[in-house]
Amino acid sequence: MKSNDDFQIYKVPATDVEALKSPLMGLFEKRRARKFFIYVQDYEENDPKSHEGLDLTKVTAREVISYVSHQYFSFH
Repeated sequence: MKSNDDFQIYKVPATDVEALKSPLMGLFEKRRARKFFIYVQDYEENDPKSHEGLDLTKVTAREVISYVSHQYFSFH
């Protein structure tokens, strides 16, 4: 059985800077996470240019997750 000293708690990245510094992801994952955090940070409800074609008042959560998964977390 492992002791408590064998476990480490990691902070889950919540910003683009934290994503780049995180030991939890590889280089490609860091880049994709950073792009996603920047998209979220730059999203302006009243500026359609920042929506990347998604109107969050009209699409379902499933459509948003599908778009984000494809756009930011898959290889092209």
